[in-house]
Parts: sequence; C-alpha cells; structure tokens
Amino acid sequence: SASAASASAAPARQRKPAWLKVEGATGENYERLRGTVRNLGLATVCEEARCPNIGECWGGKAAKGDASNEAHTATATIMIMGDTCTRGCRF
Repeated sequence: SASAASASAAPARQRKPAWLKVEGATGENYERLRGTVRNLGLATVCEEARCPNIGECWGGKAAKGDASNEAHTATATIMIMGDTCTRGCRF
C-alpha cells in the first residue's frame, strides 16, 4: 500500500547550517606555511588527520563566528616522533 511505502522511505536530509561549513584551504599565509612544512620535511597532525579546519589554522583565519577582527597567527601541529598520527580523529 502507499502508506506502507511512505513509512519505510528515508527521511529527507536537512542542510547543514552555514556556520558548520568550512571554506577551502587557500590564502597567502596558508601557502607560505604549507611551503615551509614541505621544505623542512615535517609531518603534521593537520595533514595526516585530513583536518577540515586546516585552512583556518594554517591561514591564520578567525574561526567561523569570531567577529573580533583581530589578527590571528597561522599555526600547525608538528609530529616529532614520526609521520603517522595515532589520535584517531573522526574527520
């Protein structure tokens, strides 16, 4: 019956809120830090974990919702005991 078919249908997916979406990793600070990490042969947690927030950290951008307009420092988390992250982040 039609009512049985509609009851078993998957619910409609809702769109994610705008504050949850992350812009792509770009910008002068990001490119400079990425180049430095590559040139020095460093391994980062950011890349190993495929962190979706890498553009904010490496680019020195304010996090979504931060309206302070303050300058932010570009940061990267360097792994000093190898190139494999074992944190198990669920990105």
